[in-house]
Amino acid sequence: MRMTDPEAVAEFLVGGHAIFTLVSVKTGARYTYRVKTSDSPDLMFVHLKVAVNFDEEPWCYIGVIRDGERFDLTKASKLPVDAAPIRAISWFWTQIVHRVIPDTLEFWHEGQCAACAGRLTVPDSIKRGYGPTCWAARNKRG
Repeated sequence: MRMTDPEAVAEFLVGGHAIFTLVSVKTGARYTYRVKTSDSPDLMFVHLKVAVNFDEEPWCYIGVIRDGERFDLTKASKLPVDAAPIRAISWFWTQIVHRVIPDTLEFWHEGQCAACAGRLTVPDSIKRGYGPTCWAARNKRG
């Protein structure tokens, strides 16, 4: 499902199990990422989908989101700073922090709840990227 509202995208990304694809309108390049929470509330782990075969590990660790504000590489990052997927997520994160989705970018989630990774089937849930139960729980927390 394509998401175009920067506020909804920002909310989706911090759900704890966000899987999404960034697509360049200019080049058609696309990268699929997973952002998961860690034990620290100020740190989220970022992985890049790399495998296309079922017998391979599909995700490659590439870095962290610190304080919800910036993407950083770490010693364990598997790609260099100048790799296209690293440049893409770093640029995108800078944009979304300012609640902007440029016209040159499409943001797609894959139909899983950002909080529990359950399959989304209700149209409103698909639109926002959270299932009804997780959405209600998230809104209760304030």
